[in-house]
Amino acid sequence: MAAGQDSFLPRVVGQISPRFGGPFHATVLSTALILVFVLFGSSFASLVNFCGVCAWFWYSMTVSSLLYLRIKEPKLDSPYKTWVVTPVVFIAISLFLLAMPIVAAPWEALAAFSFIGAGIPLYYVSQKEIPLALRRYLPGASHDFAALPTEADEVELNARTARDSS
Repeated sequence: MAAGQDSFLPRVVGQISPRFGGPFHATVLSTALILVFVLFGSSFASLVNFCGVCAWFWYSMTVSSLLYLRIKEPKLDSPYKTWVVTPVVFIAISLFLLAMPIVAAPWEALAAFSFIGAGIPLYYVSQKEIPLALRRYLPGASHDFAALPTEADEVELNARTARDSS
């Protein structure tokens, strides 16, 4: 429901049904997705494997980005500090927990990675200028996500501003 209200899904998903007094469309969508996963998978365990692969993949990618930023931007002001060994141990454990469902259920893992990969074209579509008529129907298109500027971008902007003012 919140995803529909925030325009990550079509707005109809975020509406409260006046007849039922609840998020009817969001409940129908959730039920349909669960039925598809359970019917096309072999069991509830396949759904758990699918979700586990997706979750542990993103957990490991998120913590890997911490290490990447520590190497790429060592002087970057971060809201918290941690020893290097902590994210390395976490990544090792998360890769192990990612590998187990891949070995145990390769088809669910392939489906999970296909699901993750399907988001890549959606990301690039959301980064381009979208006609206003289509904007309300595309998930997330109304948010205009943009990369946050880095310190290097700020230095370049300050240098340009100084050149332009002289």
